[in-house]
Amino acid sequence: MREIKKVLFIVNPISGNQDKDALIDFVEKQLKNRQLDLISYSTKGENDKEAIRQILGSQEIDRILVAGGDGTIKMVAEVVIAEDKNIPIGIFPEGSANGLALNLEIPESKEEQLDVALGENILHIDVVKINDDFSLHIADFGVNAELIKNFEKHELRGKIGYLIQSIPTLVKSNYPFEFTIETQEGVYEKEGTVLAIANCQKYGTGARINPDGKMNDGKFELILFKNLNLIDLIKTLTDNLPLSSDFAETFICNSAKIKCKKGLPFQVDGEYIGEVEQVEVSIMKKILPVTVSNSFAQENKN
Repeated sequence: MREIKKVLFIVNPISGNQDKDALIDFVEKQLKNRQLDLISYSTKGENDKEAIRQILGSQEIDRILVAGGDGTIKMVAEVVIAEDKNIPIGIFPEGSANGLALNLEIPESKEEQLDVALGENILHIDVVKINDDFSLHIADFGVNAELIKNFEKHELRGKIGYLIQSIPTLVKSNYPFEFTIETQEGVYEKEGTVLAIANCQKYGTGARINPDGKMNDGKFELILFKNLNLIDLIKTLTDNLPLSSDFAETFICNSAKIKCKKGLPFQVDGEYIGEVEQVEVSIMKKILPVTVSNSFAQENKN
């Protein structure tokens, strides 16, 4: 691993409706104490990729720290991958959705987060390509995507906001939905309420929907939920979702094609994309370096 001399610190100032001043001050002081050069960039919501691309092209950056939610981390990851920069990314989960950090078991305190972000444990994780988009942890069709669409319009955030939106979403949704799933194993005609494309174990709510999933095994899982009612949605907030064959069916894939009988709500990493009729899915193996704790690195040795 190359020595860390210069660090790029990318902050989304509005993610999660949280003030970032204390975190910025903490990181700046800590990096100064460690005698590391620091370049800071606050996202603007416009032309951020190009601005980050220019920094990476003009500076010899050894580590990238990102303070934001899943959308901010994904945006930075897309630049790192497109520019073929093997620069490890350290995460400060500061968004309204922090599903990637949850799955990577990023610690809760900023002190521990900084230690992990500047540490030596680097895991090269897979990235799922969905049409022309990237997914770092989970995407899905159906009721959950509808929930995210409604959730984004609502002022109340967090699990309570998610739960409040679940009732009208379930009442109005026209499930079950019909899917044609084509994998290396065959073609399947299926019905369900949610079809997830998972490169992780958990939803951002904490529900462990894919207990055997690993983020660096060169595979992703398609998980078809045959039914999802209000009780089941509440269980997704407590990591108590049943995964019997009567409730969910899993397909292990390295590529897949999914077709819907009609356009269905679709989300990628907690961001509502719109109604989509079909996608082609493939895996980009071990393409994104992220920093993780020593225990997580040991658990995910490959």
